[in-house]
Amino acid sequence: MLTEKMARHLRGTITTKAFTELCPLCGHRLVEAGKTTKTIWSYGGAIVEEVVEYTCTNPLCENHKRKFSPAITIRAPMTRLSKQVLADILVWRRIGKTARWIWKRLGPRRVYIYEGTICQIFNKYRKRLAMRGPEGKDREILDSVRKPIVLIEVIEP
Repeated sequence: MLTEKMARHLRGTITTKAFTELCPLCGHRLVEAGKTTKTIWSYGGAIVEEVVEYTCTNPLCENHKRKFSPAITIRAPMTRLSKQVLADILVWRRIGKTARWIWKRLGPRRVYIYEGTICQIFNKYRKRLAMRGPEGKDREILDSVRKPIVLIEVIEP
């Protein structure tokens, strides 16, 4: 849903298409089945992201009647934020910054979200952040890196 504030700060539209033309389950050709449109906040303002959905041409495949998108999107899962903004929020909260500090930091970058939303996002992703990291040599390499690394990626199905 495009709010009035998002409309004022709209930067443009991005259309995300599949990175493959074949069904990941059976290998048959995919056909376009429609589009979903989401408006998200990214650095510099709002972006409308159109994600092209596909179905499989094989009538015996599970993906035949199901719409899905085998595309890499800029939208973070379960939020109205880009992956870059979400990663920054999670890192800042992880190192102890308050929601007000983050809110003040995002405003000049044209990302307009409430302080409460920042807290909700962190609480939603807290369990994922608490997962144990790698052991041994990989742990030493990660500890030597000054900036935290956050990877957020979801590919359907």
